Amino acid sequence: MLLQHYWVVIKFLMTVFATIVLVLHMRPVGIVADEAPTAALTAAELGGLRLQLLADAVGAIVLLLVAAILSVLKPPGRTRTAGGCAGAAPGRSATAVAPTSAFAYDL
Repeated sequence: MLLQHYWVVIKFLMTVFATIVLVLHMRPVGIVADEAPTAALTAAELGGLRLQLLADAVGAIVLLLVAAILSVLKPPGRTRTAGGCAGAAPGRSATAVAPTSAFAYDL
């Protein structure tokens, strides 16, 4: 099951949140892109949008860094629905079984 560990759930929720927020903030990017060829972008004009674009970029970088750290560190802790033996699928034992091949004894 994919959602056995807390870090996977947190990383998934961060990704969904970031996707929704960045899609919603595509409007300011479109406004700045439409205005760029026709007018010089000074500090007075479009100042709030420029700040919002900077904040969105910083937020996206922070989310990417946290997601990368979670992927590397993989903190311990399983969700309540993870039950069963560690490393085994529900309903199966955790003992290792040697793989068999039809060509194992052919020389």
